[in-house]
Amino acid sequence: GTAPLAAGARAAGANAPRATEVVEVADVPGAADLLGTRLRAGDVVLLKGSNGSGIWRLADELLAAPATAERRMPS
Repeated sequence: GTAPLAAGARAAGANAPRATEVVEVADVPGAADLLGTRLRAGDVVLLKGSNGSGIWRLADELLAAPATAERRMPS
């Protein structure tokens, strides 16, 4: 699961110079919805998922056009 990775990210961000928020979601559509409402310029996003989950599609969308990716992500 992702719990150990999330715990490590939380620990690493505890002393970060800016606010750090670690959020776990159940699936790719949930991640796309969350990012669509909360992602701001300058944010750093770590995506973790199995190859079969299709998380790479979300990563490709974010890299292609960060400001508009959430509007193009299929649910």
